[in-house]
Amino acid sequence: MAGERQRHTRPHPKEAEIRALLREGYRDAEIRRRTGADVRTIARRRAEGGFGPATIRRRAPRKHPKDAEIRARLAAMSSEAIARELGVDRAAVRRIRRESGIRFVPPTYATAEEKWADRVRPAGEGHLEWAGERSMRSGSPVMRFREKSVSPAAISFRKRTGRDPVGQVKAECGYPHCIAPAHVEDEPGRRRLREQFRFLTGGTTPAPVCRHGHDQVVHGRFQPDGAPYCAECKREQRPVASSAGHDHPQSVA
Repeated sequence: MAGERQRHTRPHPKEAEIRALLREGYRDAEIRRRTGADVRTIARRRAEGGFGPATIRRRAPRKHPKDAEIRARLAAMSSEAIARELGVDRAAVRRIRRESGIRFVPPTYATAEEKWADRVRPAGEGHLEWAGERSMRSGSPVMRFREKSVSPAAISFRKRTGRDPVGQVKAECGYPHCIAPAHVEDEPGRRRLREQFRFLTGGTTPAPVCRHGHDQVVHGRFQPDGAPYCAECKREQRPVASSAGHDHPQSVA
């Protein structure tokens, strides 16, 4: 029994630090975190020294590295948009919003173009990046206005040309999902630019029909490097290609 009592009263390697933290009013769990001492040992020191219950109930939350930037945007942007723009965790933004008591009130847009303008961000070299929602499958910019789906890229195209696009609108500048009006093209414009590039780099006029007999005036398309392919062949082969893990366009001689 004497040996057991002796073991119990043997000083802990961090005895002085434990007692100092007890005097300051820290909880047993916090003292354990700081010293590595067993909670039972700390509780015993608390009782033996008559330190009483802890007065510091919890640690002050650590300030987020981008706290000021986040707080500056709380009134004008949603938590999701702030997290996306600053590259921070959404949970951190929501926590700071709760602490500040600042509620986000979504703005009311008179037109889809107004909402588009509020969601674009300069990306350098004339590119525009979309700061709104994106397709989960492809990452392409998407937008809803008055309960309808609206293409941000199509709005960009209309801003430059004054007309509705034909087919899908895509950027031809090489910047992923760029929506700068000067950088997007619809299907006819894309075909024209790529065909011009083909001729400028020494390419020749593709065959009038592909090897499966499809009219290339109707179905002919070009890759960004000017290589021709048949859109109809690509469409017909897509189910097979997808199941095999490939999706290569059918070339045209």
